[in-house]
Amino acid sequence: GWKVLLAGCGEVRDGSTGSAGNVTFEDLPPAAGCEYTVSLEARTGWSIVAPSKTAAPAGPGELATLAFTAVKIEVCVACAPPAAEGTAGDASPSTVVLRVVPGANLVTWPGGPMPVEEAFRDSPGVRAVYRWNSETGSWSKYFPGLPGYLSDLEDVVPGAVYWIISAEAGVLHAPGAG
Repeated sequence: GWKVLLAGCGEVRDGSTGSAGNVTFEDLPPAAGCEYTVSLEARTGWSIVAPSKTAAPAGPGELATLAFTAVKIEVCVACAPPAAEGTAGDASPSTVVLRVVPGANLVTWPGGPMPVEEAFRDSPGVRAVYRWNSETGSWSKYFPGLPGYLSDLEDVVPGAVYWIISAEAGVLHAPGAG
């Protein structure tokens, strides 16, 4: 199971999810003038969309249900992009290959910062890219091949979480990793 941590209102506890993926912290004092922060412990190879959440159950016996989403990340750390015509195609340790499947892919960007157009230039199956903008409370978006005024996502940044909508299976090359 996943290790779950709880802190707040003078309490610090941890637990692990069972086979159903749940954990319950019992006999917590009501959150009067305070709140509890619940977080998932990070795991190698997984991306947690929102690793911590808060709750403030005010009454005795009141239950707060928090849901977390973790996505398995498959990257090829020592892979290189396909060799261009007339080049040797030596492996590049600073390029990560991110595999996508048809449909919605929830990924953490493994490469370096770069303009979004450059990041997805050689990915013909990608139809849309979304990143949550916590400052505006909305989704920033990029639609390759459509008029620029429809897109407001300008760059990809290391460690940020993206929804990548793809029409076909493929790979994305993320230079600048590490």
